[in-house]
Amino acid sequence: MIHSSAEYFKTIGFKEDPFASTNALKEEFLEEYFITPPYYHSLVGSVKSPKSSFVIAPRGTGKTAQRVMLEKLSEKENGMLAVVYDDFPIEKSVDLKKLTLDEHLKRIMRILLIALLSEANNRIDGLILNSYEKKQIIKLIQFYLCGINTTEVENSIKKLKGLSGKLHDLWIKAGKPITSIVNSILTKNKMGEVDLDVCKSNDLINSDELSSHYDFIEHIFNTIGITSVFILVDSIDETVATGNNAEKSYLLIKPFILDLRLLERNTIVFKFFVWNKIEEFWAEEFRKDRIEHFVITWKQEEIRELISKRLAAFSYGKISKLKDILNCDDNTIELIYLFANNSPRDVINIMKSIFDEHLRLVKDQILKPEKNTIILGIENFCKNKFEELISNDKQRINLKRVKLATFTIPYLYNEIFKCESSTARNILMPWTQAGIVYSSNNKIRVDNSPNPINIYTFSDLRIARYVCSNQKLEEFVKRNVIQCPECKSNNIFDKDNKYGLKAWQCKDCMTELLDNCNDEVINKRIPTQKSKDNIIEGQISLFDL
Repeated sequence: MIHSSAEYFKTIGFKEDPFASTNALKEEFLEEYFITPPYYHSLVGSVKSPKSSFVIAPRGTGKTAQRVMLEKLSEKENGMLAVVYDDFPIEKSVDLKKLTLDEHLKRIMRILLIALLSEANNRIDGLILNSYEKKQIIKLIQFYLCGINTTEVENSIKKLKGLSGKLHDLWIKAGKPITSIVNSILTKNKMGEVDLDVCKSNDLINSDELSSHYDFIEHIFNTIGITSVFILVDSIDETVATGNNAEKSYLLIKPFILDLRLLERNTIVFKFFVWNKIEEFWAEEFRKDRIEHFVITWKQEEIRELISKRLAAFSYGKISKLKDILNCDDNTIELIYLFANNSPRDVINIMKSIFDEHLRLVKDQILKPEKNTIILGIENFCKNKFEELISNDKQRINLKRVKLATFTIPYLYNEIFKCESSTARNILMPWTQAGIVYSSNNKIRVDNSPNPINIYTFSDLRIARYVCSNQKLEEFVKRNVIQCPECKSNNIFDKDNKYGLKAWQCKDCMTELLDNCNDEVINKRIPTQKSKDNIIEGQISLFDL
């Protein structure tokens, strides 16, 4: 009897369940299926002359995977140190607007000093430093490691990547007080001793002093052969203080953005991996002309390549196609990629949803999921995505009542909510403000309305699908999905078009779409053998309407 998805996948030739996790931090075979973005080499840059930069992307598109690859690079590259910074000083700052850059930098300095001491311990002959440098290091230790405990040290060493030696054994397993360990390292390097229980507080250090401390620690790293220190800033939207709020996420890193001198350092540089939703809050403050920034965008052929390499990595190279583990036609596989919306995480989540449903139905039989199960898995995924993206219960209820992908305000107040026009507008307003729906560029005239009105549609395919769950899945796609011939993005528009709209532009590149949506194209459902071949190669989609 099959007791788990892991057991099922091992039975059919996999090492593990390839769809069990979407967290890059837990991906054992990440290097085997990592798809290098076009800008990745620029993001890495020169180890001898590093630069700060931002990676900007929606959730689930591979920001943390890139961070992990930088961590792995630091373990191979001489002269490179990486520090993961995702544990922010927010326990004392309920109001993120009051969070200062100094608070961030003091926390990072603590990790840098532990890195420096660890490196000093690893070197047989110690660090070759002059008397002034040794005194300054003692001073910084007294400022930034004052009162540090074992838990804080353990958290710090987890953030360090690219250092040789067994840091955990040095700091944690030694079974000695932290002061004793620090003094042992200092004695080995002929620097003297410190008492971390009675030392200087860093609370009164001003910004200029803090900057000079960073200048000095950079100098020391250069002296011992470390030419680049990457501070990898990640998970800003995953803290208790920021949660699902883009503005609060921005406020958390705003102090960094406002300090160009910090972002233009020569050795200690910052690599930010940020949720794209924060962009609307930094328009006037982020200096794109001075700081490198990269936007993650995936093409469908890249998603296919990723899934192929992932399957191969988990199956000893024996399986590389979804069709090898699914019992369905090409059109059904196209639906999986369509609803993943060019997100690596969502392809995996859809496949997990499919196999969860499949294993529930077949119990201990070793069978492949069939079309009905696949569609049910996609439907469950869309429901979960709807609930993830729409957090307000009242909005969820109202959206579910709409039942159309494209609609007008008169439709809302006449046919759905049976209310006054003003009430319908108040219901609609939060949807538009949140970007759930957006309106046409051109207003139209309809019966019983003296003024032209807007047509509204959904921005996210998965939300639109759940709203229109009264339509069968394939019928919904044929009726409501138009792929832009220019940028290949999927747009939502009800092609029944009962409003007689003659123009509708792509939400991303403003290409005209309705010219590509005539009856001949819509009714052409059965692909030729040539089009089937192209689908397999990822060149076109059955839904490129």
